[in-house]
Amino acid sequence: MLLPGCSLARSLRAHALAAALLPASLALASPTRAEPPRSARPPPSDAEVARRLAFLQERFDRGAPAAQRWWYGWTSGWTALTLIQAGAALGTTDRGLRIDAAVGAAFSSLGVIPFGLFPFTPRDAAAELRALPESSPEARRRKLARGEHLLSQSARVEAQGRGLVPHALGGLASIAAGLTQVLVYKRPLFSGLVKLVGGMVLCEAQIFTQPTAAIDDWQTYQKSGADGPLPAQARSPRPTFQLVPSLDGIGVAGTF
Repeated sequence: MLLPGCSLARSLRAHALAAALLPASLALASPTRAEPPRSARPPPSDAEVARRLAFLQERFDRGAPAAQRWWYGWTSGWTALTLIQAGAALGTTDRGLRIDAAVGAAFSSLGVIPFGLFPFTPRDAAAELRALPESSPEARRRKLARGEHLLSQSARVEAQGRGLVPHALGGLASIAAGLTQVLVYKRPLFSGLVKLVGGMVLCEAQIFTQPTAAIDDWQTYQKSGADGPLPAQARSPRPTFQLVPSLDGIGVAGTF
């Protein structure tokens, strides 16, 4: 049986030991405070900024025609296909043809939606960069930062357009169109297969004809020594806190 005095003494010793270890915990938790802040990458000279701007503008100008042909071509193509099939559905008296045309119009209209909702950056990047002012070194730096962002975004948009998601969505839409004709409207299996195969061929053609010049241009830009947007101003370190174990439970350590 422990006496109350012994229990009290043991508790006092544990608290004293925890208090003695807390400064050590603070010292271990704050090595980052002792380190000097990392210096930001030195900004490029005005001549280097001009060189990079010339590179970006030249690559945007080179890729813009293909990007515009692809975007306007497929947008107008899907729109025309939708309108033609909708007109056929409204104008024909044949029930089977009306169903085939109506289902085709409904699903081909889905091809127009991505072009209206998601901007294709390579289409307008050249014109946007050229319109930005460059009358002073500071204006040229801001223009370079915007140009780098446009190029990285163009590369990302093109990579996403060639990714797995467009293939999957195009395949699902084509399968849904074929099944709708066969299962919902009781059309012949051949009619559903034509809709399935035709839809997948169009979707895959859209994916594989999409330009990818910006992907290569962004990689070339990075390899040439321009490894991304210009550095922002270094921020002063902020206080940080973290939990550290102690013999008496859990303590709080921090840097200030």
